[in-house]
Amino acid sequence: MALNAPSDSPEGLSLRQQVHTMLRDGILSGRYVAGSLLSENKLAEELHVSRTPVREAFRELAADGLVRILPKRGVMVTEMTIQDVANLYQLREALECFAARFAAEHMTEAHHSGFLADHAQAVVHLQASRLHDAYEWSIRMHGRIYEMTKNARLIEMMDQFSDQVRRLGMMTMRHGRSAQSIHEHGLIIDALVQHDADRAERLMRDHIRGDRDVVLHEILHITIPIA
Repeated sequence: MALNAPSDSPEGLSLRQQVHTMLRDGILSGRYVAGSLLSENKLAEELHVSRTPVREAFRELAADGLVRILPKRGVMVTEMTIQDVANLYQLREALECFAARFAAEHMTEAHHSGFLADHAQAVVHLQASRLHDAYEWSIRMHGRIYEMTKNARLIEMMDQFSDQVRRLGMMTMRHGRSAQSIHEHGLIIDALVQHDADRAERLMRDHIRGDRDVVLHEILHITIPIA
């Protein structure tokens, strides 16, 4: 697989950006599995680039928490511990339940159309078995809810661990939760449209905990409830 020259790439991306995007997508999609080692030399050879853009991409991925640079061993795709998963979903539950309540209380007609259009696209792609596209459309719901709060700190916090959220979200989609997850999004959107803050908060909590349990099941092969 050869990368494009910067002037020929679809968005004029540098080689470093192209390598970073390719590796990031591979990690988030599960193509590069947690715990696997990535070789700078091998990737440079496969992509027909020098080692420099690969090394720079590794540094960015390490800063994002997606890989660990191991001296004299290479670069390892980061493994998420049970505590990592628990912490992430606890934080998501606290922030997103607050955001869902706020969004329900401040929903306008203009907001309605955006939520419903995104959800309709997610359903179309799901029915066509295009799970990656279905996921990308479905998670827009969460972003729209964050934006409605107009809380810069909350938005910044969600952005800081967005890659880890996406990584775990893709895991849930790959392991049989795609239809249920998108159905739950539809219920949440309905509660938002109806200005039902209590229901929106409850449904968001149930949705996040459902995702959490799938991830824990895949990691431990058992479901561990977390208070």
